Amino acid sequence: MKRTNIYLTEEQQRRIGRIANGDRMSKAAVVRALLDDALGITPPDTAVDDILDETFGLWADRSEQELERTMGWRGDDRFERLGL
Repeated sequence: MKRTNIYLTEEQQRRIGRIANGDRMSKAAVVRALLDDALGITPPDTAVDDILDETFGLWADRSEQELERTMGWRGDDRFERLGL
């Protein structure tokens, strides 16, 4: 992936933000999905598996308390959604 900076109108920002919040995605992921759809690009089925493989064990050397603290800083409720 390559980083690209673009200028968006306030309306584009607002709508992308609404989609991102509703789907619990980053704004960048929403923009990529919209571009893929508009350009007729179908991501390979292995993309998710590749991401999981690359990130597997990322927190292996950190404590559960450190993970909980980090998630709390982000205001993330993933633990609640997972029932943890």
